[in-house]
Amino acid sequence: MATLAPAVERLFERIDVEARDETLRDLHAHWRKKRGKCACPSLAALQLPRLGDTVRAAFAFQRVTPNRPDWRLSFCGADAEAWIRPGGSSLLSKLPDRRSAVRLRHLVSMAVKHGEPIVVQYEQRRAGDHKHVEVLVLPLASDGAHPDGVFCAVRCTPAASTAVPTLGSPDGDGLSRPPRRVAAAKVHDVSVRGAVSVPVAPLASDIMSMDLEVVRPDTP
Repeated sequence: MATLAPAVERLFERIDVEARDETLRDLHAHWRKKRGKCACPSLAALQLPRLGDTVRAAFAFQRVTPNRPDWRLSFCGADAEAWIRPGGSSLLSKLPDRRSAVRLRHLVSMAVKHGEPIVVQYEQRRAGDHKHVEVLVLPLASDGAHPDGVFCAVRCTPAASTAVPTLGSPDGDGLSRPPRRVAAAKVHDVSVRGAVSVPVAPLASDIMSMDLEVVRPDTP
């Protein structure tokens, strides 16, 4: 086990490859089904209109510049839009919510680089609204082989209604947190906040060494 970099700790409380939320798990299963024998499905292959209300939680980004990648929002369900708050631009780099943009930019880059699913969980505070947020990021490939986009979904639950196990000492916001750690070799049943599990060593190494933009944690 290896401790995550402090910049990563400020952004994520759990990193995994399987979601806890049922809607996110259903979307992940749909992605796997549509992938078939390809490395990654395309957005069109997902046939989103057939998913009904489930797609309210979903959104997708497509790469628009190859050398210094930016990502354009190509699909966004109603629930996801309420969380992303894209404002007047569809570019990830232009999202008004800087913290969400930082989180998404690095998650999108990792999912595309490694062609692997990734799930994160963290606590979000906006104008006194305190929520647990879980985000699923799945790579997409227009040609079925070379990832150039992501299919994502987000679920937010009020913090007061979700019991999250805590360990460790208070962290300045009335919440207790253990050290965040990453396991490089296998997926674990993550039951304690702060634990991190990823499927392969290269992805684990990327998470541990993320050169993240330093941002303050979400505050009331």
